[in-house]
Amino acid sequence: MAAHFLDTTLLKNCMDAVGVKSFRALALQSGVSRRQVEWLRQGQVSRLSVQSALRLAATLKLSLSELLHRFGDDCALLPESAPLEDSAQDYQRLEQALAHQKAYLLEHFQSEALNILESLLIQWPTAAHAAQNNPTLPAIRLIPLLKPLEQLLQSWEIEAIASISQIVPYDPTLHQWSAETAPPAVQHPVQVSHVGYRQRERLLYRAKVRPPKADAGSSV
Repeated sequence: MAAHFLDTTLLKNCMDAVGVKSFRALALQSGVSRRQVEWLRQGQVSRLSVQSALRLAATLKLSLSELLHRFGDDCALLPESAPLEDSAQDYQRLEQALAHQKAYLLEHFQSEALNILESLLIQWPTAAHAAQNNPTLPAIRLIPLLKPLEQLLQSWEIEAIASISQIVPYDPTLHQWSAETAPPAVQHPVQVSHVGYRQRERLLYRAKVRPPKADAGSSV
């Protein structure tokens, strides 16, 4: 009973350190069952699979060895009596879990970065377009500095929706009407005032559009 209390207290301390509020939240964030969290609370690490232990360790921001050291022994997940075939399967599941964890962390990082860059992504193309049409503006000197940003977006497979001043058929799923008048009918010609973005099949920001200017070119 005392050992169970110590394991529960230790687990709560680890959860507090990473902002996990409850045992239920730990299970949800780790993608494991409540029963597996209970095994961890009770110090029964030997009942966990390698994949479950890895997920719990990642959520608690611990290495696998740290998790085993705190809640069991280093051999808990692979006892000597374990068949070689089972160990190989556990290793394969471990590799798959690591790959999924890497993909999740990359997507989370990209999402956070896009939140930071949102204002720049939306406002810069309009400012750059104005500078290019008036080379006397000092801002034109800043355009080459954004090459790294363009390369970053390309590496993340993020592409612009249309270009500034382009005439396009109005599509409310891709375009945000920015004029004070009522939006036009679908497929009606509109002019892009602010670029939108999408990442592969996922829409990030809709392009802002308005009525075409009198001197606007033909639709593209």
